Amino acid sequence: MSYYELLIDLLILLVAFIILDRGSLLAINGAMGVSEATGLATSTVGFIILATSTSLPEVAVALIASIEGEPGISIGNVLGANIANICLIIGIPTIYLCAKGINCVQDLPKLEKHEIESLFFGLLISSIVPLYLIYREYASAFIGIILLAIFIIYNIQLSRTRITIKDLGGKPSREHKKFGKEFLRLILGVTIVVVCAYFIVNSSSNIAEAFGASKILIGGTIVAIGTTLPELAVSFKAMSKRQPGLAYGNTIGSCFFNITFILGLVFIFSEPVINMRLYTNMIIMSLTANVFFWYFLSMRRLGWKESIVLLIVYTVFIGSALGIQLIPI
Repeated sequence: MSYYELLIDLLILLVAFIILDRGSLLAINGAMGVSEATGLATSTVGFIILATSTSLPEVAVALIASIEGEPGISIGNVLGANIANICLIIGIPTIYLCAKGINCVQDLPKLEKHEIESLFFGLLISSIVPLYLIYREYASAFIGIILLAIFIIYNIQLSRTRITIKDLGGKPSREHKKFGKEFLRLILGVTIVVVCAYFIVNSSSNIAEAFGASKILIGGTIVAIGTTLPELAVSFKAMSKRQPGLAYGNTIGSCFFNITFILGLVFIFSEPVINMRLYTNMIIMSLTANVFFWYFLSMRRLGWKESIVLLIVYTVFIGSALGIQLIPI
């Protein structure tokens, strides 16, 4: 790579991050508007709309890999993204905001009972399904159809749940908010975030390769984290605006979407059977992250100490993936 090409990639990276920030703000404002206009809880909007939209990179990876006969890439990406969702996308924004003096712990009690229940259900499915697949050893198209059915049925049920309209912005909401306008703003914001994430991953990969990084290292770090970048950007902005429901709904909703919708597609369009025992280590690490996050949510406490625990779990996962033993036995 020439000096000129490197400079172009650095410029693209800078511009993409700037636009990413504005796009995530647009998405969050749109999501809050949709919540007000429809009566859906912010966590539900995050779980259904934001999670589905920000998971588009994983969908693209899954479809392309399955069509090319490489389902392992899709499954690895899904499981790795779920670990990153829980550990990084919750941990990093929380630590950052705590460092700025914002007490994120105070925001958790704002979540209503049914919001917490939907988050717990998402964690439950994200944990039980992979464990069942290990027990069953092999996955097939029939399992894929069941996973897609779970995704459709639960989202329909969740969308029927309404809350008492709250004044999120200091103004009357339902009478003055047009759903179409807010939904369009949400989708536009998410589209900007996803497109920027693509340019960030592409430019970062080019820069890393220019400095001699291997393709395996690039794929295991930049690309893996890059596919979760939309969730990180949106959750970061949501938590900074004191909207934990959107952040946690987006994060856990993405995990639920990955396990049900994306894995469902992979199992349907891939080879007849897939050996799931090959992914045991990733599934165990994903379960570990889910259990920790479930405990923190049940205690209604998620501050910098809890976030450090999540980051340690991710560090152990990366170390084990690279063959580094971080915890002495």
